Amino acid sequence: MALIQPEVISNMEKNLDKYARRYNKNRREIAFDVGQKVMIFKDLRKKDGYVKFQHKWFGPYEVTEHKSTLNFKVKLINPMTQRKIEDAVHVSKMKPFYEEQEFDTEIPTTFQIPALTSNDKDKTNSGNNDR
Repeated sequence: MALIQPEVISNMEKNLDKYARRYNKNRREIAFDVGQKVMIFKDLRKKDGYVKFQHKWFGPYEVTEHKSTLNFKVKLINPMTQRKIEDAVHVSKMKPFYEEQEFDTEIPTTFQIPALTSNDKDKTNSGNNDR
């Protein structure tokens, strides 16, 4: 038994490292600052199953405290009742909130279609003959 124990421990350490690399392969590092606005994911299920078109992301919430590397304390102020709702949330259930932005771009009312040259006409006709 004493002869096998060091080999078992080394195999466990190798596998633990392999599992950690596989887990962290597609993981993205997310950091939120205190005062930043975020959306919170809430998986709301009904008795008859998940409602397909139900909202999943709620907010905006405001980050009030950084509890650990993965947990944050957030608050929501309901504008109708001015009631504060505070909750501790894991980083995997959060995403940044982006304010709506107004764009000053104008939609063109006229479009100019470039005229086809004889070279372009040959290219378009040659594709139809392959049928």
